[in-house]
Amino acid sequence: MQGEVNADPNQDLGGGLRPGCLALTLVPTIDCHLTCADSVFRIVSMKLLISIFLTMVVKGNNGSNLYLGLLCVFLVSAGCLNMREPLQESEGDLVTGRIQYQKHCAACHQRDGLGSEGGGPPLVNSSWVRGPESRLIRIVLNGVRGPIEVNGSTYNREMIGFGQVLTDDQIASLVTYVRNQWGEFDGPVSAENVGRIRRETGGRTTYWAVDELLRIP
Repeated sequence: MQGEVNADPNQDLGGGLRPGCLALTLVPTIDCHLTCADSVFRIVSMKLLISIFLTMVVKGNNGSNLYLGLLCVFLVSAGCLNMREPLQESEGDLVTGRIQYQKHCAACHQRDGLGSEGGGPPLVNSSWVRGPESRLIRIVLNGVRGPIEVNGSTYNREMIGFGQVLTDDQIASLVTYVRNQWGEFDGPVSAENVGRIRRETGGRTTYWAVDELLRIP
C-alpha cells in the first residue's frame, strides 16, 4: 500500500513531520487486540487509510484534506478499540482459559462453542453458561450426567469432571474464558472461589445430576 503514496519519505510536511515518520508513528499507537479472523482485514484497512491520509496531506496540504485524513485515522482507531477483548485486565486468564478449553472441551463443544449433533451441547446462549458461575465450576470439577436441556434441545451425554487434573487456577481461567466468550460476563472467576467450592464438595468423586445442580443456589 505504501508504494501507492507518491510522497518522498523525507519531504517536510511542516513542523518537521515527514510521511515516513508519520506512518511509523500512527501504526503502533493504534493499540489493537485483534482476533485472527479480523486481523488481516483490519491491518490492511488501517494501512490503506493511512496511505490515503498521507496522500491527502502531501498532495493537498490544505485544511480540509488534513481534517479528512485525521478522520480516517480516527475511524481506524475507533474500529480497533472496539475489537478489544471484553476483559482487558485478565488477558492472561483468557489466554490460559482458551488453552484449557481447546485441550479439554473443544472436542465435544467445538471451538466456536456451538456444540454438535450427537455431541456436546452448545455453550452459546446456554443458560448453564449464563447462570451462576458456581454451578459451572461444579460441573468442571465433577462433571454432569443425565438428560440436560440446552436452548430447547435435550442432550443425554456424560461430561467428565476435571477436578483431578486441573488446578484451581486453571479451572478459574477456563470458566472465565467460557463465560467471557459465551455468557453474560460479570467479572473474572477467582481461584479462591474454585478452591472454596472444591472444599465444600468434600472430595466428591461422583458426577453431578442436573436436578442436584439446579437445587444449589
